[in-house]
Amino acid sequence: MAKKKELTERQKHKELIAEIAEQNEKASYPTGFESCIIGMVYRFGEEPAICLDERKVINLLKKRDGMSEEEAWEFYDYNILGYGSSTETLPVFLNKVVSCGK
Repeated sequence: MAKKKELTERQKHKELIAEIAEQNEKASYPTGFESCIIGMVYRFGEEPAICLDERKVINLLKKRDGMSEEEAWEFYDYNILGYGSSTETLPVFLNKVVSCGK
């Protein structure tokens, strides 16, 4: 019986990035944040864009770069949200809102 090979998180992200590139070769994301990519988004009249989880970005900055919560948000606001150029399809960032119930 053949064992099913499980993909590592890094491999999953590489495959997702490749899939997105097939649909939009100009889709961009900030280097070093591959683990924060959660998918792609489609917008009417525009090319698909890479979607990153905002909370994962903040947590990565805190863990990898040793930033406090406040420092991570400041870095995110000034250096990551404005990432990219007008010739690229800029990434989008998802802020997951948790429902408070009914």
